[in-house]
Amino acid sequence: MPKITLPLFKDVFHSYNIKGLSDWDDLPILGRLNLKILLTSLRRREKRATSDISTYYDKSRIFFGHMGSHFKRLASAYDNPEVELGRSEEGWYNGLEPIDLPSLVRKAGSTTFNICGWCTHNSGGTYRYDCALVTRCGLLPDKYDEDYDGLCVPNTEDSTAITTCHLHTLSLVQCTDIAKWYKSKAEGAFNAREDTRVAIKHVQQLIADAIVDKPYLINLRPSDWFNVGDEIVFNLTDFVSDDADIKLLVEDTWVRGIVVPGYRHHDGCVSCGFDVRVHTGSNLNGRGGGAGSNSPYVLKVDEYEYLKKAADDDLEFLDLWLNSILEEYSVDQFDAAQYTIDLRAGTVAEK
Repeated sequence: MPKITLPLFKDVFHSYNIKGLSDWDDLPILGRLNLKILLTSLRRREKRATSDISTYYDKSRIFFGHMGSHFKRLASAYDNPEVELGRSEEGWYNGLEPIDLPSLVRKAGSTTFNICGWCTHNSGGTYRYDCALVTRCGLLPDKYDEDYDGLCVPNTEDSTAITTCHLHTLSLVQCTDIAKWYKSKAEGAFNAREDTRVAIKHVQQLIADAIVDKPYLINLRPSDWFNVGDEIVFNLTDFVSDDADIKLLVEDTWVRGIVVPGYRHHDGCVSCGFDVRVHTGSNLNGRGGGAGSNSPYVLKVDEYEYLKKAADDDLEFLDLWLNSILEEYSVDQFDAAQYTIDLRAGTVAEK
């Protein structure tokens, strides 16, 4: 592979995606499945950066060379209604809000650059239908923009439906300052996208060079990884019952089974039906159990077979796999040393 200058590892991946990984040298060990997930995350980052570049340049152009009088002129093309405030009969919002009939049917974007309620640039907060009851200006920097160190701008926190547009009061100097800030953010997003594209090419080459599909790192497992009917191997050290009277009937570490329909399937959980009766509870007459879908204690058969082999033949990968779990679980929740012993020597329950 040609030598390329890679960006900083943690600058192009979300911290969640690289749990257990420390640098680029870890990636060739992961196998194709994990690399494909990381490639997907990089493509999402590239797409976000492209969107940010466009958004920041658009906002820069809104301010550059203008001042408050410019926004007042723009406002003349939109409604500037008289709004009646009161308490809604629905009762979920304690503050005053528009209650007159025109306000109840007014569409978003109709009061742009006049009042905040139906302005196309309000951003986040409390809404009823198309009206922002409490919001902030989506064009102006505020206290959440820690990288803004320019001139003071109006505080847009807790703007209400009838707050007059903050942009009307801006000076030419303030507008120029904000425009430069957005331009610098666009340039930062551009650099981030270029770094991401370098990372994408590198990971694509790693995928092309990979020859093995290794188990997903726990945090990279797709939400629909376990499907009804899939054959699984379950580690019984994680068997938990809400009923203290329910006891395990086997001393074996592992039990085979299949995925069955159950609680929050494909939504964070996986339910299993075991080949043999392993407990005294009523769940599938002692053959039922379950775990979180990102739990290391439930594995597809091919995952189990690979990890069992890796305990002797691919320790580099097994270490990465276990480290990803240790960053997800507390020491009390997961014993990596014991798990390795279970893989090497643990027995599977028989009928």
